[in-house]
Amino acid sequence: MVDVFAERIYPHVPVGDLIKAYLDHNSWDFESAVSQYTEDRERLLESLVEEEKKKKRRKKKTNETESSSHSSSTSSSSSSSSSRSSGVSDTSERQKDIPKIKELEMPWWFNDNNEQERRDAGLALRFHYEDQADDDDEVEMTPSEAILLLHMADWDFTGACKQFSSLPDAIRSVAKHFDRTRSRLPPQTLKPRAGDETEERQLREQDERLATFINITGRSDWFSLKVFLEQRRWNLIAAIEAWFRSGVPPVLSRRKNVLYDLRYDYNMKTLPAPSDQDWEPQADGNGEDGWALDRDTDVEVLETSSSDDGDETSDNESDTEPETDSEPPKSSVAKTQKSTATSTRRPEGFALHPMKGTAKPGLRSDWRFLHEYISRGRYWANRFKAYEKFEWPALGTHDHHRRKPSQTRVPFDWNNQEHIHLLNNFRRQNNCRTTKTSLREAAQLWSEEEKEFLLQLNLEWLATMRQQFPDLPEDDLMKKPICNQTKKDWQDRLNAKFQGSIQKGSTTPRRERSIVAIISQRTRTPAIIERFKLKADAEYFRKRANRIAKEKSKEQNALKRPLEGDQEDDGQSAEKRARIGDSAIQGYTHDDNDDEGTDVEGDEASSDEEETEEVNEAA
Repeated sequence: MVDVFAERIYPHVPVGDLIKAYLDHNSWDFESAVSQYTEDRERLLESLVEEEKKKKRRKKKTNETESSSHSSSTSSSSSSSSSRSSGVSDTSERQKDIPKIKELEMPWWFNDNNEQERRDAGLALRFHYEDQADDDDEVEMTPSEAILLLHMADWDFTGACKQFSSLPDAIRSVAKHFDRTRSRLPPQTLKPRAGDETEERQLREQDERLATFINITGRSDWFSLKVFLEQRRWNLIAAIEAWFRSGVPPVLSRRKNVLYDLRYDYNMKTLPAPSDQDWEPQADGNGEDGWALDRDTDVEVLETSSSDDGDETSDNESDTEPETDSEPPKSSVAKTQKSTATSTRRPEGFALHPMKGTAKPGLRSDWRFLHEYISRGRYWANRFKAYEKFEWPALGTHDHHRRKPSQTRVPFDWNNQEHIHLLNNFRRQNNCRTTKTSLREAAQLWSEEEKEFLLQLNLEWLATMRQQFPDLPEDDLMKKPICNQTKKDWQDRLNAKFQGSIQKGSTTPRRERSIVAIISQRTRTPAIIERFKLKADAEYFRKRANRIAKEKSKEQNALKRPLEGDQEDDGQSAEKRARIGDSAIQGYTHDDNDDEGTDVEGDEASSDEEETEEVNEAA
C-alpha cells in the first residue's frame, strides 16, 4: 500500500514513514489518507509561497531605509547564513498551520517544483548521513552520490536513509552500481549495421543511461535530457552533477509543429514542458558549501553549455537520428529495424517510472495504465486500453483507435478483480517485451503420473468424508469444500513425490507445485471431473482444442507445401508457352511433361478443396 501511495504522488518524492503515518491516522483507508496528504502538502506549499513574498517585501523595505554600505554588509551576512540553513530553520514557521500526525512533520524540502524538490531531497539525505558520521570520518558526499542513493531506493527518502548504516558503505554501493556509466560513448547510431554487436551494445548502453537520467530528474522533455547527455559524451555521472548544480535547459524539438518532445501522462496527454524558471536550481537551495567535487569528472564537463552550443548539438544530431520522428511509433520502429538482421519484434528497451508489485483491488493507481520505455534512442509509450471491454472517455485526442460509445464496454473498475487481472497481464507482457525478461517461469505440464496421484489424493479425501458423514449420499459429499489443511497436505505429498524428478517426456526437473495449481488441475483432469462430477475449466479446454487444431493444420500445410511447389513450376511453364510461344523464348528447352501442366493444375485445385474440408473438420 505504501508503494501504491508513492505512485499516486508521482513525480514528487515520497517519504515512507510519513506515508505510513497518514495511513495509520486514517485507519488504513487508502483514499482518505491520499486526500489528507495532498491537502496538507498543498497547504504547506501555499504557506511557503507566502513566506517568500514576505521575505522579498522585508528585504525591499530594509534596502530603502538603511544606508547602502550598511545594507550591503547585512545582505552579505544574511546570504552566507542562509546557504547552509535554507529551508531548514524556517520549517516551524512554514508548518504552523499544518497538523502533525504522530509527531511527524512535513519535510522542509517539499517544493511545487519537482526538480528542485529532488535536489533538496538529495541535500537532506546528505545532512542525514553527515549527522550519523563519526568525528574521524572525513568522507564527503557528492551530489551525484546523493541523487543515485535516492534513485536506488526508488526515491523513497525513508528507504534511502535506512538502506546503509554509514556514509562510506553508501558511497561504495553507488560506485559499484554506477561507476561504469562514467565511460564516454561515441555519437549515437540509431541504425546499427546488421550483425554489428559493438554498435548494438553501445546503443543499448545509451538507452539505459537516458532512461536512468529521465527517472532521476522526472522531466517531461526527454529530448532535452538526451541532448544534455550527448554534450557530455553520455557520461551519466557528469550529467547528474551538472543537472544538480546548473540545471538542464529545454531544447526545442526538430519535428514540425512540435515545440518540445514530451512524455505522456496516463491519459495519453503530453505532460507540460518545464518553464523558463523551473529548470534552473534555486540559488540558496543546494548547499554548495558542503558538497564534495565529483571524484572522476572534469570541471569543464560540469559547466552548463550555452544555448548556442545546445542548438549546434541539436543540428549536428540530425545526422545520427532519422527525421521521421513525427511518424506514428509503429512505422518508426519498422523503419529503424530495416538495416538490422533482427525480426519485426519490439527491440529491447529500458522502462521508465518502474513500479513495484502488481495492481491490487481497491488501490487506485492510474499511472499503471501507462508503460513508458526508451528504445533505439527515443521515447515510447503504450497505454492499456482493451477496447473490446473498456471505455476510456478521458484519453487524449491523439489516440487514433478511439471508438464510439457502446453498451458492451464499461469503465475500468478498480474494485473488480477481473479488471485488475487484465491490467496486470498488460504490464507483465509489456515489461517482458521491453526488457526481454520474463517475470514468471513458464508453466510446466502435468504428467500422467502426477494426474494419477492427484486422483488418488481425491479418492482418499472422499473416503475420509464418508467416515465423517456416513449418512450423507456420495453426491452430497463430493460437493463439500476442501479444507485448507487438506490442500496443504496434498501439496506436501505431491511435491515430496515429484519435485526434483524428471518425468517421462520432459528434460527439466519438476518444480514445486502451488496449492492454486493443484486445485485448478482438478477441473482440468478428465478422470477427476468425471468421477467427482466437477465443472470443467471450459477456457482451458477451449485453448487446448485450438492449440491442437493449429498444430494439425501446420503439419498438413508442411506436407502440402513441397507438392505445391512442383505443381506451380509445371503450371507456370505451360502458361509461358501458351502466352509467348516457343519462338519468342531463346534458349528454351522443351520438356515432355509440359503438356501435362493443365491437368496438374486441375488436380491441385481439387486436392486443395479436399484438404480444406479435412482441416475444417479437425478444427
